[in-house]
Amino acid sequence: MPTKEQLEQRVKELKQKEDERKKKVKEYAKRWQKANPEKVRENTKRWREANPEKVKEYAKLWQKANPEKHRKSVSRWREANLEKVKENAKRWREANPEKHKKSVSRWQKANPEKVREYARKHYQKNREKILAKKKKRES
Repeated sequence: MPTKEQLEQRVKELKQKEDERKKKVKEYAKRWQKANPEKVRENTKRWREANPEKVKEYAKLWQKANPEKHRKSVSRWREANLEKVKENAKRWREANPEKHKKSVSRWQKANPEKVREYARKHYQKNREKILAKKKKRES
């Protein structure tokens, strides 16, 4: 019958072998992934389609853990997809006219200088038309 020390030694050896095996498996997986990027993409796509809740959960966790990277990523996407951003904003405004009106009103109250500046620029740009309309109304 083996002693306690011998058993502990054997357990240590088995753990070490298991760790080495895991290391080899990881290395093999990395090599395989590098050699088969199309298959990796395919498998990843399949998994994402099969697990949308997990994908959302992971995305939220990543966003919370990396707020600066997330902001940059969103910013890059917006720059690359300006048309989509404009379409989405337009759709939202049309679907939520009251919310849009409140939002604009809040912004105008918070930024009176900018509102005056925009009004001044608009007047300078369209002075002729504005004066012509004013004259027409008075007569």
